[in-house]
Amino acid sequence: MLYLSDQTISYNDFVFVSSNVETIGLSRVVVKNEDVTIVPLEKLVKALPKINDVHLTDDRLSSSITLNTVKELLTIPHFSKISKISLHEIPETFDVETYFAFIKKIKQIKFGLLFQLSISDAYKTRLEAIFDEILQTENHDYKVPFIHFWGCDQKKCRILGSLSDKD
Repeated sequence: MLYLSDQTISYNDFVFVSSNVETIGLSRVVVKNEDVTIVPLEKLVKALPKINDVHLTDDRLSSSITLNTVKELLTIPHFSKISKISLHEIPETFDVETYFAFIKKIKQIKFGLLFQLSISDAYKTRLEAIFDEILQTENHDYKVPFIHFWGCDQKKCRILGSLSDKD
């Protein structure tokens, strides 16, 4: 297990301290390459071949989530073997539709997705469509993700939460 909070570390140090972890928690941690660019989330996950649980609270000012994060995560062989993924402070650069399609395909992963306060109304509409799809489906053959964002319909959010808790 490794839990880091509120710090900036180099990618080399990250790999050194985390290469054998099965559970990782990163809370507002910024991992930087030698050229001081921010290491994207997918590169961090790729460096963790034994990972089982991932808990990330993204840093709003130095986000590790990019437009390509979801697409790149899905190419990592051990990503689909993770049992729990919890992402907090997710920016709207996160490709939620592709991620939700992955959630429906991979049956064993427990997901939690909590989005930043500052996401746009258009992005909230996209999230609401996912809420509606989940709530209109009678038999889920996947683990229902917990999804939350500021301004979501509280009734829908409670129902989604209870469906997620059942898994």
